[in-house]
Amino acid sequence: MVACKILVRIGAEPFTDGHAVIRAGDYNGKMPTTKPILLVEDDPDIHDMLCDEIKEAGHTADCVKTLSDALAKVQPRSHALAICDLMLPDGSGRELARLAEAYGIRTLLITGHPDMADELERADIPHLQKPFSLALLREVLQQLLISK
Repeated sequence: MVACKILVRIGAEPFTDGHAVIRAGDYNGKMPTTKPILLVEDDPDIHDMLCDEIKEAGHTADCVKTLSDALAKVQPRSHALAICDLMLPDGSGRELARLAEAYGIRTLLITGHPDMADELERADIPHLQKPFSLALLREVLQQLLISK
């Protein structure tokens, strides 16, 4: 896969993967327990691949393709993490991210647009830039879910 950019700041010690920078927290080697994850991705192939990967990582996956479907599922602490494409056919993933964070749900935005990824990075918003490897997704899931 092509190198991707990511911004996830959790602990103090950084490690890198290509252009990725992850600050790992002290989790004493524990893997996260099964967590409910909301995925919002409108591209059918990416949607199915990411949904399957979340399940293979041992989590429950609530996978939808539109902002309106996601907004109907989000409730206070309903999910441990919401992963949302930034550009959806019926709105912006930022809208979901704001609501999810207000409800105590961590968020990870994904985008295939370099300009938007740069904007997210400048704003210190956790994100992945497409294309990214499934191994990197698993690493980010582990970091975000362990630190919760």
